[in-house]
Amino acid sequence: MIKVGDPPMHDDTLGEHAQIIKEDLVSEMDTGLDYIQVCIGKMYGGITGWIFNPIAKLIYNILARKDIRDKAINQIDIVLECAMKYNGTNLDILVEEHMEDYMLNDQAFHRCKKNHKSYPVIEGIMRELFKSRIKPAYRLLTSSGNCYEELTQNAFAKKQDALDNLQRELEFSYEVLGVVKENKKVMKLPSFVRNGIIRIMELGQKYAKERLTARIEEIYEFNGHK
Repeated sequence: MIKVGDPPMHDDTLGEHAQIIKEDLVSEMDTGLDYIQVCIGKMYGGITGWIFNPIAKLIYNILARKDIRDKAINQIDIVLECAMKYNGTNLDILVEEHMEDYMLNDQAFHRCKKNHKSYPVIEGIMRELFKSRIKPAYRLLTSSGNCYEELTQNAFAKKQDALDNLQRELEFSYEVLGVVKENKKVMKLPSFVRNGIIRIMELGQKYAKERLTARIEEIYEFNGHK
């Protein structure tokens, strides 16, 4: 991995690494969205439940796959762009410059009431989440390797480093959900679907932690890293 202050990596290599990272993240996201759809079906009466149950239909529309996917891909692009510009001293500047675009592509921004007393807390957590994603992305971009597994192994020398990085990111999502659960009226949604949305968010977080932890275990076990 290139350290801050070392000669810059060739732009072509950075671009190749960015594409590898993006493709892997999008693949993981698609798997997660598949899981969410299954959860909605199970919660509301099986495969046909969400079609005929009006609450399920509303939740399904709120969690529209294409909208979530498109916005999440935009966020990935923003983080990777910031990582490419990161020089070791400009983290706060990058966050300030790109925060508006990042939030415009965040579900919390679109699904929460901006005038609710809890919204500034949520926005603050999202800012810290955005900020926390840039340095790890920089490490991956400037790592060596021809696939996501190799980039990860070389960016995070020890498996525990990668696990710690994952846990830091998950903690921010837990914080947001905690605020929402305590202040359900912050959600810009009908009251009768709020509990269902929260439950789906909880299931999604649990799934993400289990799947991504297992993925890291596999990456480091493959080449005997610990």
